[in-house]
Amino acid sequence: MAWPVLSLYLDAEDAGPGELLRSVLMHLGLWLPIGVAAGLALGLGEPRRIPAAVLGGLVGVALATIAYEILGSIVYPLAETGGPVALEWQPRLLATLLVAVGAAGGAAALVRSSK
Repeated sequence: MAWPVLSLYLDAEDAGPGELLRSVLMHLGLWLPIGVAAGLALGLGEPRRIPAAVLGGLVGVALATIAYEILGSIVYPLAETGGPVALEWQPRLLATLLVAVGAAGGAAALVRSSK
């Protein structure tokens, strides 16, 4: 997923840099497969739960992406968190933790509510 998403993002950045929506869409394109994988992994034990788990993983990653964009721009304004890779290690760690917790938490929440 990285190659097509990043090539579209870089082409759009050449046309006009610095749009928040573009950054959110780029990060969603990169991180949504993680939500799908988390949902599939959680739903493997009981196949009827797979759709709810995948949807939960997607919702969790989407919320984590929005949280990263907001927190990253406020807490680390000079780290260029709107790009594919932030310049400092702290926002990169923040992205990793938010996406992992969002994907797992979203998948688990929807699987639990679908019982």
